[in-house]
Amino acid sequence: MRVVFRIDENGFFKESVLLYEGQEMPDDCVEEEIPSLLKARYMDGEWVEGASKEELEEHNKEKEVQLSPLELLGQQVTEQEISDIEQWHNVTELELQAMEQGQQITDMQIEQMIQGQAQTEQDLRLLELEAKLNV
Repeated sequence: MRVVFRIDENGFFKESVLLYEGQEMPDDCVEEEIPSLLKARYMDGEWVEGASKEELEEHNKEKEVQLSPLELLGQQVTEQEISDIEQWHNVTELELQAMEQGQQITDMQIEQMIQGQAQTEQDLRLLELEAKLNV
């Protein structure tokens, strides 16, 4: 047994034909295996793509997939999880900004304390000098 491929008068594939041992191949058939083509056409001893550019584009467009209720629910849950992650990311960013601002405030307070301490030390020295002058 062998399989051959029937073509029409323009070379387009019509159907597969099963031939038994000893059975002759009809004139409108060819033996060459058909490669993966949208609209197989046999020309000049080989299979070529017979689909027009428009047919190929239409075929290659994404087909809208009908989701089952369970798949739809899964998609919604996933989208909600992504939204939650984005919100947590935003919250974390805000917390980091608040911590950085808090650190800046703390640094400024420490600087003020250091300046206050330096001022106090200068005041003490001034008092000591005044006390020595009054003696």
